[in-house]
Amino acid sequence: MKPVVVLVFVLSVIMILCSCSGGSSSEAKQKNAEAMAAAESLISGTGNNAGSGASFLSSPNQTNRSSANRQNENSPISILDLSVMSDAMAYSMVINMGNDADSYIGKTVKMRGAFNYFVNPDTGSIYYACIFTDGTGCCSQPLEFVPSSQYAFPDDFPERMDDITVMGIFDTYEEGPYEYCTLRNAVIV
Repeated sequence: MKPVVVLVFVLSVIMILCSCSGGSSSEAKQKNAEAMAAAESLISGTGNNAGSGASFLSSPNQTNRSSANRQNENSPISILDLSVMSDAMAYSMVINMGNDADSYIGKTVKMRGAFNYFVNPDTGSIYYACIFTDGTGCCSQPLEFVPSSQYAFPDDFPERMDDITVMGIFDTYEEGPYEYCTLRNAVIV
């Protein structure tokens, strides 16, 4: 029970840190739209930006809400490389991915951040995450990933909070009453 309380506390702190930007809902939607437009120009090669990357928490045993082959064909972006974006842009993109997950399901996402994991003491499931901060360092956001079967824990993983770059297929799943974002079949690059 104590680890569950700790996990809830850690997730609460992360949510508080992520709420450091104020503004109305319409302002947030506008900022998300601007972030998407900038990301599309970066991916299409018409823009340039540099910086560090992005990254929520998953285990391979979780039920996948979406179909395995589901691709979102409404967006021209098929690979989203957050590792080449500025910290602020990558942070904005991951927040947008959480707010509009259906638009990203099936997309390949590459991100860079700090590695961390949590072992659920009740189930033994390991949740892996890549955590990044915004440009000011005031806010951080994890993005969970499920490593491909070629990786063995802990041998093939960095130490906690060491840099990691991962690439996987964006997806969502439900666990209890909550929906989570994850990168499935992720590889460490």
